Amino acid sequence: MIGISQGIQPIASFNFGAGNYRRVREAYFKATSCGAILAVIAFFCSLSVPIAI
Repeated sequence: MIGISQGIQPIASFNFGAGNYRRVREAYFKATSCGAILAVIAFFCSLSVPIAI
């Protein structure tokens, strides 16, 4: 998640500075989608290996 957010920062800032607001929005939604998908995969992987606390 941190890597995705750090990776999108230069893309968003470059396009924002160039006035390409559509590309900023597109990059934001793609990064958010990737983060959500990775979070769901990590969640189900953690459920598949139950560990007694």
